[in-house]
Amino acid sequence: MSNNWVGDEFNNDWSPEVIFSQSQEYRTDSSQAEQMMLNLLNAPRDQQPHTCGWVVGGEACSDVLFPREFSGHLREHGVTGDDNAKMSCCWVGCDADPMNRESVLRHVVEVHLELKIECPDCGQTFTRRTTLNNHRRREHL
Repeated sequence: MSNNWVGDEFNNDWSPEVIFSQSQEYRTDSSQAEQMMLNLLNAPRDQQPHTCGWVVGGEACSDVLFPREFSGHLREHGVTGDDNAKMSCCWVGCDADPMNRESVLRHVVEVHLELKIECPDCGQTFTRRTTLNNHRRREHL
C-alpha cells in the first residue's frame, strides 16, 4: 500500500501515475492513459476513481478505486459480519459515532466520497437513490 499523506493531511492524488499504477482496471500505454485520464476527469463523480482513506496499521490505505469497488474493498479491510454489529468508521479523520456494519458502506459513500445523485428534473442533489425517488414522486409526478 502506498501512502498519500502530505504533512498532516491526506492527499487525494489524481495524478495519472497514481491512478493508473494502483487501479486494477487500467494498464495501458501513455497516450491511451492520457485520454483515459481526460475521460475520467470529465466523468460524473460517481464514475471517477477515489482514494481509499481507511486507516490500516496506522496508515491510510490509499488504494485508488472506483465507487463500485468500495463494497468489496471495505470487506478486505474487515467490514464484515452481522449487519447489526456495531463498527466504527476507520476513515482518516472520521469521528462518526459507531454504526451498524450494514451502514458503513453507505456512510463512506455519502460522507467521505461525497457522492450525490442529481434530480434530472430540477437539479437538486441527494445522497440516496431512495430519497431522490421519493422526491421525484412528490415533486415531479
